[in-house]
Amino acid sequence: MYPYTICFLKRGDWSSNEVLMLHRKYPPNQGKWNGVGGKLESGETIEASILREIKEETGLIPDEIRFKGIVSWNGAGGMYVFIGTVSTDPTIACKEGKLEWKSLDWIVTSTEVVSNIPYFIHDLFTYPFPLEHAFQYDEEGNIVEYTKKPIYMLSNPT
Repeated sequence: MYPYTICFLKRGDWSSNEVLMLHRKYPPNQGKWNGVGGKLESGETIEASILREIKEETGLIPDEIRFKGIVSWNGAGGMYVFIGTVSTDPTIACKEGKLEWKSLDWIVTSTEVVSNIPYFIHDLFTYPFPLEHAFQYDEEGNIVEYTKKPIYMLSNPT
């Protein structure tokens, strides 16, 4: 089980081009724009964790939420990735950083965004199945390899 969850929230409905991003005050990724999320707490389900993190960081309860896969790094860490929609703006100031709506075009071209997000954000909203986005980093934190593959989930395997 991975220790983190992250969510990219669209404003309005799935056709929206705006995603709620968090400009992080603290490590990891301090000074970079990221989705909202955080650590799973002991005994917490993955879905409960992301719903709690969204509420804590934005004051919002998503209209809809979907599991979209995993982002992993160096074969040792990772996070569960969700997308969601909200019909209102954040209702609280986030202690983790500043919240702003950003266009998808800005997210994939900005050097102010966490470096791996431009690799996978479009897939989150367009690919029909959950994907694993696996990154390898060098000692300086630069991406040296990226692969993606579908995650097949079975209900009631026999």
